[in-house]
Amino acid sequence: MTFVWEAPQEAAFQKLKKILSSDPVLMIFDPKKETTVTTDASSYGLGATICQKQADGRRSVIAYASRTLTPTESRYAQIEKEALAVVWGCEKFRDYLTGMHFKIETDHKPLIPIFSKKNLDDLSPRLQRIKLRMMKFSYTIVHIPGKELFAADALSRNPQKVPYKREELEAEIDAFIQMITSSLPASSRRLDELRVAQLKDETCQKLTDYVLKGWPSKKEVDTLCAPYWQNRYEISVQDGLLMRGCRIIIPKSHQAEVLNQIHEGHLGITKCRARARCSVYWPGISKVIEEKIKSCTACIQESNRHQPLIPTSFPERPWEVLGLDLFKYKNSWYLLISDYYSRYPEIARLDRLTSAEIINHCKSIFSRHGIPDVVRSDNGPQFDPVKTVEFKDFAKSYGFTHISSSPNFLKATG
Repeated sequence: MTFVWEAPQEAAFQKLKKILSSDPVLMIFDPKKETTVTTDASSYGLGATICQKQADGRRSVIAYASRTLTPTESRYAQIEKEALAVVWGCEKFRDYLTGMHFKIETDHKPLIPIFSKKNLDDLSPRLQRIKLRMMKFSYTIVHIPGKELFAADALSRNPQKVPYKREELEAEIDAFIQMITSSLPASSRRLDELRVAQLKDETCQKLTDYVLKGWPSKKEVDTLCAPYWQNRYEISVQDGLLMRGCRIIIPKSHQAEVLNQIHEGHLGITKCRARARCSVYWPGISKVIEEKIKSCTACIQESNRHQPLIPTSFPERPWEVLGLDLFKYKNSWYLLISDYYSRYPEIARLDRLTSAEIINHCKSIFSRHGIPDVVRSDNGPQFDPVKTVEFKDFAKSYGFTHISSSPNFLKATG
């Protein structure tokens, strides 16, 4: 093919240079003018523009930006990609936006309540972290139909191809998600079991598909997923787990087992519901918990034991009165000693759940802070004078008074 460059080509080239360097394409930023950031996300890229309203009413672009998604980001739910586009665009133009109020335009309507009025607790971990990153900006976010968001949309569909580099935001989000999943009240083995169960559950698989590819209209949603429709934008996939906010969605095969674990301890309807709200979810879980407890003989009997709590008198000085308790965390048992005056805690890891082990740690802690006047504990086997005299003898030899709570009244230790 013969290369041709004649007068028409030269004229077109000069015209193109003039257009690209003239006012309608790019303008100099003016901090006094109304500023708008438009963002959009495709399945593989992000796009953003920053514009300002001119005196004649037209909007002029200050800068364009786009980039491809990283391998991890490409697996985000669509709503998370759209939210990522918002925070990435604002941080890309932060030199213009810091210290001023501006408007954000998006064609993804569910982002409006997320960035304006929804509580962090109601969002998925990724959306939580993204919203936290946006708190340094002063903005108003509005919905714009996709057909009017053509610049950001075009940029997201033809993004600038850059070599893969782990973004700071991506690393921060991954670290935050890792923190959330590691703090779930379940062992790594248990979480792996739930991942496998979700992969085998038809409802969970359809939900995962909707999360990654986008939800259809309400009429087109599969009947299995219809109960999740109302909370669809809170559902996400985090570290291979299908979750609603920070709660694991429990597949049907494991719901009975999880219900029994929630009910274990016979804590009553309110506390069992609160326990479930911290970690697990399936549609109708509150009603199922209520029915379970109302049919439990032990819970009905315990519900009548509403004795008024008598407040403990406040100590006169630090380390005068201490509270002792044992707790389990990640397959290890710990001794907690708390000062009633200052609320100062001391924690020691236990190798064995014996009175001798607890006494050894108490001696070590008392050697640093002094011997208290009173030590309060529950009536566990390590402290019960009927089952063992070791702690009783320890209290006598060190000269403090040991007070244990009555059986079935564990709150008495404070």
